[in-house]
Amino acid sequence: MSPIPWAWIPLVLWLCHVLAAGVLVVPVVYFSRKRVRWYWWECLALLLPFLLWAFLIFFASIGPKSVSNMCIEPLILGGTLGIVSILRAAIGARWPGPRLAAITLLGLCLAAVAMLLLVPALPE
Repeated sequence: MSPIPWAWIPLVLWLCHVLAAGVLVVPVVYFSRKRVRWYWWECLALLLPFLLWAFLIFFASIGPKSVSNMCIEPLILGGTLGIVSILRAAIGARWPGPRLAAITLLGLCLAAVAMLLLVPALPE
């Protein structure tokens, strides 16, 4: 039996991130689609914060991190995306337009960096 190649690890972590986000995001988007205008490019929220986090954790090596961090932090980032989508649905009816969508995307990227800096190395 051959081990899993290292190239698959970021893909598996991203899928965990998407599944964690999808639990909250899909129902929020479905039930608020008549009140809030969702833009197609908001799907970048599934990719950009994760790519930023992955780049910083794999290549910038900011602080000591463990394998546990690589398993937990994408789930936290996905949950953050779910919470932000709830806030976007609540505020979006009063403040429509792409500006709010861009602000939420920027906020998610800042949350990814903050999580990387604030979460200490977890025990294995």
